Amino acid sequence: MSGYKLQDNEVQFQLNTPTKDSETFISCILSKPEKSSPITNRAAILMHGIGAHKNSCYMSKLARKLSKEQGIYVIRFDFRNCGDSSKTGLKGRTLNDDIDDLSVVYEWLNNFEKINGGKLFVDTLVGHSRGVVDVLNWQLHNKDKFISNLGLCAGRFIGSGLLESIKVKNPDVEKSGGHYIKGFQEGCYKDVWVPLEETLSLSELYMDTVKEITKDTDTLTVYGSRENVIPITDCANYVNNLKERNTLILIPDGDHCYKGVDKIPESEWENSIIPVDKKLGVYDYNYQVADEIAKWMSEDSMNKRFYEKNLMIGEFTPRWKKIEGVSNFRDLGGWKCKSGERVKIGKVFRSGALSNITEDGIKELKILGIKKVFDLRFPIEEKISGKTEESNWTIESDVEVIKLFEKDDVESFDGVNMLLDSLKLSFDWSNTVDKYKSTLEDIIPQTKEIFYTLRDEPNTKILIHCVVGKDRTGLVSMILLLILGVEPLIVVQEYALSHQGMKETNSTRNKLEKLINFIESSTTTVEFIEKNKPYDSWQYKVEGIDALSDAHSNVCLSTISYLIKEHGSIENYLRVKMGITEEDISIIRANLLQDESVF
Repeated sequence: MSGYKLQDNEVQFQLNTPTKDSETFISCILSKPEKSSPITNRAAILMHGIGAHKNSCYMSKLARKLSKEQGIYVIRFDFRNCGDSSKTGLKGRTLNDDIDDLSVVYEWLNNFEKINGGKLFVDTLVGHSRGVVDVLNWQLHNKDKFISNLGLCAGRFIGSGLLESIKVKNPDVEKSGGHYIKGFQEGCYKDVWVPLEETLSLSELYMDTVKEITKDTDTLTVYGSRENVIPITDCANYVNNLKERNTLILIPDGDHCYKGVDKIPESEWENSIIPVDKKLGVYDYNYQVADEIAKWMSEDSMNKRFYEKNLMIGEFTPRWKKIEGVSNFRDLGGWKCKSGERVKIGKVFRSGALSNITEDGIKELKILGIKKVFDLRFPIEEKISGKTEESNWTIESDVEVIKLFEKDDVESFDGVNMLLDSLKLSFDWSNTVDKYKSTLEDIIPQTKEIFYTLRDEPNTKILIHCVVGKDRTGLVSMILLLILGVEPLIVVQEYALSHQGMKETNSTRNKLEKLINFIESSTTTVEFIEKNKPYDSWQYKVEGIDALSDAHSNVCLSTISYLIKEHGSIENYLRVKMGITEEDISIIRANLLQDESVF
């Protein structure tokens, strides 16, 4: 690993790889999140191309950004016969070897538990050059392992011209049975043998098979505008085949390794806004590439893409329902499950409180055919946000409203604790996870009637709501989708849809403003404020409301990880906390799932 100094948050180690002939290993670097920022349960894997290594191009730069700024665990590694990994000599490095190496890293991360934080979820693979082919072939070979993001940097799409391009520099490649390239091994670039069989296997590439990767996966293609290794038309082929799921980024002036092509006068190096590779005397765009990939992988960017591509369920059914006076109202149907089935449309809905529903909203609710409404608000919240005049519409619409939390003591309401909770949430989303842990253990078990209804009344359409439709409603929805077999990485994005759902109407902010006002007016809170001046009421309202109305996918992912760590599985949680058996879950699945062919 000559020339690279490990960061304080990095550790290098080896993983054994499967082989019939001898013991081999791959060399890895794990970049761990720093404690100064919220640590997520996300993990990413970065892969290099031919003749390269785990610190080439943008690899180390991207790993640092993701781990230090976004709290993501990142592994980058040397494939066999590259960098610090085992050497295979004249045997070369086959595509199957690459897939096996990637599988070893994936399984290591999949079984890795971060300190006190539970399971990691690998949601991103990023490859450069040949690494792109490895990323895609691995995903095509492992369709049961869902990945949210595939980063495809300067990848080859059609391999048919590869052998001819090699013959230009190595005219006797077929006679010799291979050729040498400059590859990075043992800390320096040296001659590395590439067998003809390896070249021929790459020459057979035609990556139109990317169409088979689920459309729930997003892709990013990054190419230099002055690509000098593969035909730039391969970029167009990927874009055309990946279609709307893909984001394309072109790096002006960048070559295959994202370096500039034109020499920069030495006199301009020090004042250049763009970093300069002083050995080559050209601009180094790898910092920009790392920034672009990190931005695309950010929670906000992922949530926005997910929201935009899931506005409709199929071609004709809107996911979001316009129920006047009600925010965050959406259908929980349509999501694809591990079984290949999909969640039925129009069976289970979720929303914020109905306290401000209008006559037109009631009409729309009736059209949906909802027969049971599960109100997850506490009485104190109902008092603050307003009580729905149920007699105006429940009888007319033949709707039964079930209040699952009938008792709490208004007089003992602890405004100080709620004030502190809200302030904590505004500073750090990970505080929400701690709140959710206690909610899952003490409060959510009281929602078991929802699951019994889904088990016993297959034809009953239901609505689940709390105050804004994010927290208790979000946790119940999360558990339901998980037991139906929806991928956890999709469930967390569904949870995050509430961020957009709560922005759609002013009713959410009105409810939260009433909540904040109530907190501030309580005796205990007034005493607290007097003892802890300075206290900016207006600033607190703004920050508190923003925090309470936000929905981080990272919160949901960490909550799922907690459940798995504490209970072994979601099914065990339901069995222990609610008395819901495997047979009950099987019936719920039968009631709520349908074959994709009839979707």
